[in-house]
Amino acid sequence: MSTQFRIVLTVIFGLVFVSLGIYFVLKLQGFVFDPTTMSFSRTGGISLHVSPRDASFLLDGVVISESPSIIQDTLYINDLLPGRYHITGKKDGYTHWEKYLSVSPGFVNETVEAKLWMNPMPSSSFSLSFNSPIQRFFPTRYGVIYEFSAGSVR
Repeated sequence: MSTQFRIVLTVIFGLVFVSLGIYFVLKLQGFVFDPTTMSFSRTGGISLHVSPRDASFLLDGVVISESPSIIQDTLYINDLLPGRYHITGKKDGYTHWEKYLSVSPGFVNETVEAKLWMNPMPSSSFSLSFNSPIQRFFPTRYGVIYEFSAGSVR
């Protein structure tokens, strides 16, 4: 191996080492390359307190997680460029949850409660006919209780 080849090889490996070192130091300090501005920008994050645990969450339409961490019900989304994000939570049999949250550089957005509520009734529509008018109705976990003007309950 010639001396000139060894010098070129050393320079190439040195440049790669320095470039990767700079990249990892910036990454550890919370900076990522922003292709829109062609510069390094400081990142932020969002913290969500999730219920139920097995709900799916989407960030601007892209699935980010099927479940939060094992230890607690908190889903942490990091390395986000500053801006406004649309977050949606979905699970079959539950109401959808969605919110717009802003990310500031160098900060984690406050922990937001992302609670999906169980759907009390199936989404299919139906109709009932009664002989007397309904005075009041009471939705319950098992159905609806109707009180008629005559005082009877069904």
